[in-house]
Amino acid sequence: SNTFYRLSVTDSGIGCGLVNSDPAKINVFESPLISVQPTDDEVCIDQTHTFTVVAAGNVPSSALLYQWQTAASLAGPYTNVTAGNGGTTALYTTPTYTTEGNRYFRVLISQSQSGCQTISNNVTLKVFDKPLAPIGDVTQQPSCDNVSGTVSITNPDLGTGYEYSKDGVVFQASNIFSNLPSGSVQIYVRRIGLNTCISPAKTFTIF
Repeated sequence: SNTFYRLSVTDSGIGCGLVNSDPAKINVFESPLISVQPTDDEVCIDQTHTFTVVAAGNVPSSALLYQWQTAASLAGPYTNVTAGNGGTTALYTTPTYTTEGNRYFRVLISQSQSGCQTISNNVTLKVFDKPLAPIGDVTQQPSCDNVSGTVSITNPDLGTGYEYSKDGVVFQASNIFSNLPSGSVQIYVRRIGLNTCISPAKTFTIF
């Protein structure tokens, strides 16, 4: 909303001669409102990630200005990003990282006309290294009684945040592969939720 002010001046000695200044208008604006905050996420090394924020201001003719920031800890201090793409837009894409560890981000949002500023939530990007090749055993070889083999993966074990595959494409929750024909089978693992963070293959031989 807008508020108007003026200055009234009188002669204190005789109490007359009241003079009013011209009114001055003060425009009062709200800070930009964030409707969708950026959120924590996870990536594998050598991958980028895109953070998104959705905000609106109450000055129709005033553009929103964005400035993404990063820090070495969640509490800060934060400085403006210098790597990646879109550091002054609503969508910021991080650079790739070659080492695992946490990275922290937030975005400052202001209106060009009013200068009012809103700061988003601080968010964490967890960067994981690629898993090592799995470890396991052929727990059943084909025999007169069993026409197929079984492979059981013990590391990473079931329930530790990984899923398993015998072709690197289709993954399953179980760490056991049964009904395997004679020959070689290559087993892969990946961290759940990181579809491209896949380990090297481990080869098992079914006789």
